[in-house]
Amino acid sequence: MGVEKLDAFQQSWAAMWTHAWIAQIRLANELSAAALATFVGTGRGLSAPLLQLPYVAAHILAAGLAPVRATAVANARRLARPRTHRGAAKERRRKVQPR
Repeated sequence: MGVEKLDAFQQSWAAMWTHAWIAQIRLANELSAAALATFVGTGRGLSAPLLQLPYVAAHILAAGLAPVRATAVANARRLARPRTHRGAAKERRRKVQPR
């Protein structure tokens, strides 16, 4: 179970880094386009791209939590199954088969 947690943590950071990188590129493109449009006089200004920052941050965090949540749900499902001791399945098979 420890390896699964480390794997989920690594996937989480990779997903957050990827989404943050993409968000930075999009924000840079939108800010440069807004600055150019403001300079020319046809744009809404620089505030429009900046208003998206809280939504982008929430999207990055959601992407980071997805692998951790998937691992936690899988562990919860696995641990919720009833446990049997090792020999129980063999004993049941022996009882079913006629001798």
